[in-house]
This record gives sequence, structure tokens and C-alpha cells, in this order.
Amino acid sequence: MARIIVWDPSGELVEGQLIQGPNAEQQVERRSAVVSLPCDPELMWSRGARGYFRRSWGTGWPITRNAGERVCPLTLDVVTDRPYLHWVTRIVPCGGDPIGQFRLTTDSGQSNLAGGLSAVDNPVLILRDLGKPDAAGGWTLRATSRLSTNLEGILGLSLWATARDVAVLWAAVTQTRDR
Repeated sequence: MARIIVWDPSGELVEGQLIQGPNAEQQVERRSAVVSLPCDPELMWSRGARGYFRRSWGTGWPITRNAGERVCPLTLDVVTDRPYLHWVTRIVPCGGDPIGQFRLTTDSGQSNLAGGLSAVDNPVLILRDLGKPDAAGGWTLRATSRLSTNLEGILGLSLWATARDVAVLWAAVTQTRDR
């Protein structure tokens, strides 16, 4: 399976660069801080928001109250025969004592022409489980969620955050056939 580079703090690899071939995952894993997601290049080459979508929020989308809220809208043009959404987000502290949990959710505030996420196979990522911030001063949260859809089309997504004293720098999502 191919990998798409989402973030490389060293700047050696560029966001959107594809690593393909039988050893794509191992090639990326050799660079410890590089963030990548599995991807399907055929999907990415067919339409603008199909197969991969990444969005940045500059110095970060601040989350300051510990109440559940949708943040960081994303959009993906989904197809029916690839049931997995792989997602990743970069979180940094922004004051106080950062706490929180995050998951991917469909966003009813956006146009949703296709599908939803499985209630059973949609992990919640908890900051305290990740320990101290990494060398770049934050946390990279990643997970795979199962997509349920019978239609091709736009799927509005966002992060559901119950957090405090953190900011989301960016988030990305891909769609693939395999987990």
C-alpha cells in the first residue's frame, strides 16, 4: 500500500509526497518523526478531495474549555468500496495543563451526501495516554475509523474534541480498502 507524507518536521519530505512500492511503509518508518497515512493514489488522482484531504490552521485551532465540540472541519469525497478512513492530527499545548480526547466524526454542519462512521469501530484518542509532548512540542494523534456508505460523494467530517488548553495545528484523512 502506498503512503502519503502528511508532515515531516525535518523538512526533507514534502507534504503530499507519495511513497510507493512493496516497502513503502518501511521506507517511511525509518524516519522516526515523519507522519504519513496509507493512501490509494488512484483515488487521489481522480478528483480534488478524493482519497486524501489535509487542512492546516496556522498557529492552531484553540480548544480552551473541556466541553465536547466539533472542531477542525474536513471534507472527503468518498467511494463505496473502500471502508477505512485513516486520520491524523497534530495537537500542541496552548497554556495551562493540556487534557482531552479526540475522535473523528461526521459533521452535520456540512453537506453530507454520503455515509457515516461506525459507532463501534471509531477510536477515541486520549492525550494522557500519550505521555509528555514529543521533541517538536506536541502530540500526533492517529487512528483508523470504519466508514459506512452506499453512495459516492462528499462526506463532511470534523474532530470531536473534549479537551482544554490545546490547539490543533492540522488534520488529515485518507480513504483506503485495507485497514
